[in-house]
Amino acid sequence: MQKYKSFERSCGAVVYRDGGKTEYLLVRQKGGLWGFPKGHVEGSETERETARREIKEETGLDVSLADGFRASEEYALGQEGRPDVFKQVIYFIACCNGMTPKPQDREIAEARLFDFDSAMKALRFESQREILKKAEAFLNACAAMKKKPMKLIPPSMEYDRQIQEFRRDFLEFGGSMDGCGSLRRFDNTQDWIDQVEALKRPETTPEGLVPMTQYIYVRETDNKIVGVIQIRHYFNEFLEKYAGHIGYSVCPSERRKGYATEMLRRVLPECRALGIKNVLVSCVKGNEGSRRTILNNGGVYESTVYLKERDEYLERYWIDLE
Repeated sequence: MQKYKSFERSCGAVVYRDGGKTEYLLVRQKGGLWGFPKGHVEGSETERETARREIKEETGLDVSLADGFRASEEYALGQEGRPDVFKQVIYFIACCNGMTPKPQDREIAEARLFDFDSAMKALRFESQREILKKAEAFLNACAAMKKKPMKLIPPSMEYDRQIQEFRRDFLEFGGSMDGCGSLRRFDNTQDWIDQVEALKRPETTPEGLVPMTQYIYVRETDNKIVGVIQIRHYFNEFLEKYAGHIGYSVCPSERRKGYATEMLRRVLPECRALGIKNVLVSCVKGNEGSRRTILNNGGVYESTVYLKERDEYLERYWIDLE
């Protein structure tokens, strides 16, 4: 095995914008070539933290990194044919919809969006073109998945078996089951549906709770419940400070497929119909998937609060529906 004098690790991202036609963000250093935002891992940073920091520093974009995509570029550098340094760059993927790149780093001369063919021509190294091809294939696969027919509906006994399968998936693999009410403790679906019905109206809502509307998110091709989401019609003290208007969960076996983003998007018009003009959604600090779901639906970060009972920090985001 070839021995190298040193090993260098960097992280970056393929940043894209989906405006009907996918465009990819490339940056160019002064006097340099077009490439993806990337940089060296610093200190105790995770790979994701490095990628997000470099994107922010080089383009001014504060993005979340998508799950499910990871690609690497590896090469050796040396003098007179002797490879002295082995370099590895780990790439993630991120969406910048609604954001405009503005170079922040003094070394960055330009940050521009290219369509796929133009980006392929702008990238001079075959290894980077291969990364772009993998990103394009990943996004095409995600788009195909999103075209699968889905429906957001109130729970009913018609989905008795599927509701209990959803519950067992959480009991087996773990998870907080946010937005599911008391489903965790109901092995009889009718008992849960009775609770859901009672919570629809103020006059039948138990003291200490607020009226809520419950939905299940069903994939029509196999009638599987992939997610559950709940709208709280207004706040009590706990919801106003911590949990917000919406709680949701995606089945552990169906995560990292974009279902949470689409489920939240579909429920926002129902919030508007209830008269909610500004929707508060919170997520546990460090939950990158949930954070990305909220940002993809227009969430704007407000603050982070500490929930002592669970020893958790919660990030609060507002989605303006007006």
